[in-house]
Amino acid sequence: MVRRIHDCLNAKEDRSYIFPFLWLHGEEHDRLVEEIDAVYKSGIREICFESRPYADFCGDKWWEDFAFMLEQARHRDMRVWLLDDKHFPSGYANGAIEKKYPHLRRKCVRIECLDVAGPVIGSAFIADRYDKNTEELISVSAYRRTGKDEEVDGSTGVLLTNNVQNGLVYWDVPEGVWRVFFVIKTQRGPAHFKNYIDMCDEESCKVMIKEIYEPHYERFGKYFGNTFRGFFSDEPCFANNIGSYYDTLGIPSLILPWRNDMIEMLAERANLSADEAELLLPCLWYTVAGKTSQLRYAYMETVSHLYRDNFSRMVGNWCRERGVLYIGHVIEDMNTHMRLGYGAGHFFRAQDGQDMSGIDVVLHQILPGITDMLNKSSSSRGVADPEFFINTLPKLGASCAHLDPRKKNRAMVELYGAYGFAEGLPVMKYLTDLMLAGGINHFVPHAFTAKDNDPDCPPHFYANGRNPQFPLFRLLMEYLQRASHVLYGGVHVANAAVFYNAEGEWCGGKYRLFQDVATNLAKEQIDFDIVSIDALVNATVKDKKLIVNEEKFDALVISYSEVLPKRLLDICASFSSEGLSVVFTEDYPDRTEKNFESEEELNAIREHTRKLVENCIVVPTDKVAAFFREKGFVDVELKDTNPFTRVLHLSEDDGDAYFFFNLSMEKDVDTKVFFKNNRFENFYEYDIWNNKVYKCQVDKDGIRLVLPKGHATLLFACSDEFENAPTKQYDFDFKKLNITFDVYLIEHNSKTYYGKMESDALKNLAFEKSGFCGVIRYEGKIETDAKVKFLNLGIVGEIAQLYVNDTFCGTCISHPYIFDVSNTWETGENSIVIEVTTNPGYMIRDNFSRMLPLPPMGLLGPVEISR
Repeated sequence: MVRRIHDCLNAKEDRSYIFPFLWLHGEEHDRLVEEIDAVYKSGIREICFESRPYADFCGDKWWEDFAFMLEQARHRDMRVWLLDDKHFPSGYANGAIEKKYPHLRRKCVRIECLDVAGPVIGSAFIADRYDKNTEELISVSAYRRTGKDEEVDGSTGVLLTNNVQNGLVYWDVPEGVWRVFFVIKTQRGPAHFKNYIDMCDEESCKVMIKEIYEPHYERFGKYFGNTFRGFFSDEPCFANNIGSYYDTLGIPSLILPWRNDMIEMLAERANLSADEAELLLPCLWYTVAGKTSQLRYAYMETVSHLYRDNFSRMVGNWCRERGVLYIGHVIEDMNTHMRLGYGAGHFFRAQDGQDMSGIDVVLHQILPGITDMLNKSSSSRGVADPEFFINTLPKLGASCAHLDPRKKNRAMVELYGAYGFAEGLPVMKYLTDLMLAGGINHFVPHAFTAKDNDPDCPPHFYANGRNPQFPLFRLLMEYLQRASHVLYGGVHVANAAVFYNAEGEWCGGKYRLFQDVATNLAKEQIDFDIVSIDALVNATVKDKKLIVNEEKFDALVISYSEVLPKRLLDICASFSSEGLSVVFTEDYPDRTEKNFESEEELNAIREHTRKLVENCIVVPTDKVAAFFREKGFVDVELKDTNPFTRVLHLSEDDGDAYFFFNLSMEKDVDTKVFFKNNRFENFYEYDIWNNKVYKCQVDKDGIRLVLPKGHATLLFACSDEFENAPTKQYDFDFKKLNITFDVYLIEHNSKTYYGKMESDALKNLAFEKSGFCGVIRYEGKIETDAKVKFLNLGIVGEIAQLYVNDTFCGTCISHPYIFDVSNTWETGENSIVIEVTTNPGYMIRDNFSRMLPLPPMGLLGPVEISR
């Protein structure tokens, strides 16, 4: 840890943590060079090329352009990634399914049904209810209705597939009201996904390799493992629906992924005969009393493993065999990560083959300061939940990186995209710090584009020179490189293992999302990782702690679920018998997923379930953090607790790093922090933005922690001594400075003043210059009878740079706009120049910018000094 901080102080940090998208459309080479140079000038040394879309992707023009870009990167000692398809989401295979392999299109099933009142002797029902050219009847079955909503009685099932003749189903209907189900294999589904690969079919998934990966290797193999670093999959999914985040089993209108031997696969996984599995197929759409959970669980287990093996592992293995990496992300939004449709079924299995974990935050999914209520977003559902996007999503990505040895702690986020040009650097830094505090350490900034005036998902960092904040974007990227370099090392220290409870939803009973547990812990500064059942299978318990990979946890917490798989409860029983605290929230599970046909069988399952969890603990969801505190399962404690501070602790042999972030945009944090398991004598603060180390203020109550609203800092403990480190000043006696300024406007991408403002008053210039985009320059002189240490600019919109007596004093991109001027301020007359770079959203009023407030424009003050 200390070594990594020294790397940063000496400008020797690794530069492999950032690789922004650069969108390509077939532009001229000189335009591509301009954009690659813009990436390079940002201090970035890796880049991910994306065809968005490139009409001739994998055609002659593409090969020419990609060869040119690889050489341009090699010449600059940059490394290259490639998004692996013609457009997102990945899985289109450059149109090859439609053109060459239509027989490998994704296969799905749908259900139709009818109700009939019995008894009826000699009845028949029309079975020809499908398109015989594109569809196939898979199964026909019938169940008696229970009268409770659309539920049917699982003990009454009759398999009628063999009764189909002459396009009819012949059946003597018994007494009662019955529902007859027709399960039909189909190629229906969203038109957008019609020609996508089939995640359930190994041969279909191999089309991605054959049509995209191998042609690139054949032509550019000499770059693999050096200039060319790897491939990026963007949001691959099951593609059985579009526009919804809630594609779970139990929705009658939903078509579901399928393969020809799916019935046999379900039978094997659920320990049923093929006929029994076929009879239970309606469970996937409707509630079949006593039988729903077992088949739904078997189905989701089956398809999520198929996705893992056929796609993620297959692609990852191909890449590693050729010396490159495989990365990317799925759609996680609002818990889609454990569902179908846009989802990939299971977050951890979908990323199993990757060399980094991956998430994305785009489309206003996080808005600074909105932390405990739904916010409007530009996503397909129009809203975003902070409990998921702030408290859960970053931890999903980081947990996958921590717990899967293949990931080597590499956790990636695609960030900033589709917020609009109104997303200036202050918002970007807020999002950056939130991701860092969540454990993310690799970043894909979204995006550079070679297309002029590109309307696609801005902001665009360079924007062909139109973005006035681009010259300062480098500062954010340098900050991010340093932060990632420090936070990439070490072992994550966390008290809680939160179970990745996809199974609670899959099994069809009542449940609570595990994000509820994540939120309760995060607000109390009790860190955690999210642990899947696959990780628990290989975990051990030692000294009453859960050990997964290199991490140790004090307790395992499982969010409330009425039904959970026996496999999981067996693990819980084993862990609790070895002394691990296993916590269920709200109540114990009522039963396992096993089928039952009578009250006696149900009671037997319940009794066995209770026995499996008899050594476990029940805690209300909102008391989970309190339980950890009562047990002493705490690593970091704040003297004055608040729900806005987030903390990440990483430990190495030479030191411990603690990264703190204040989510609030209303309140500063000024408190004492105590590190329970500290091993070292010396405490320092690393100001990552200014690349300086300070001595911490320490007393008997702990270490002082000061976090202005929306800000982050890093405290670290070590045995080394930074002898020349000063003590950081947090307390100021600011007094208003009576100064007048000459005010000038500099248009974006211009070096000349084009006008002096008539008024010298400090005010929001957005009223007078509502379309201005560029730099506002304030020039003034002031005489003081003593030296000044600090200058506070007050309210600034948006980025401030300060010069005192022609000496540059630094850049502030967000509150507080306080500058250290102790080395430049003189007794007597001083010249002050303040340059405020405005938010580009005033000039470029794109659709995405409608979702963000524009900050004020210029310097509002008051300008103050502290001696």
